[in-house]
Amino acid sequence: MPVALSDHEVYATTSVGVAERLGREMFGAHRLRVGGPDRGDFLASMHAVRFRDVTMAYVDFVAETRIDAERLPDDYTVFMAMNGDSRTTNLGRVAGTLGDRRATLSKL
Repeated sequence: MPVALSDHEVYATTSVGVAERLGREMFGAHRLRVGGPDRGDFLASMHAVRFRDVTMAYVDFVAETRIDAERLPDDYTVFMAMNGDSRTTNLGRVAGTLGDRRATLSKL
């Protein structure tokens, strides 16, 4: 986690439903799909801080988790994996992210 966010916890929960509800501001209307061998150890946390009109957030899932966004927020959303990798699909296009590669999404 970035040191600048360590004291700015928004939530930490072992409940998928609570993580969905508390993550709506960041991900818009979405569903979390938890799978993989660690699904019983699910833990989600978010640390965030807002600078004027930009929110910097660190979201962590301790289990393989898929975010199915029904509708993105009005802003741009930038995804970047801090550890491991992630795949983002938007408007039929797939973007892979790593620590040095990001995906920028917009509902436009």
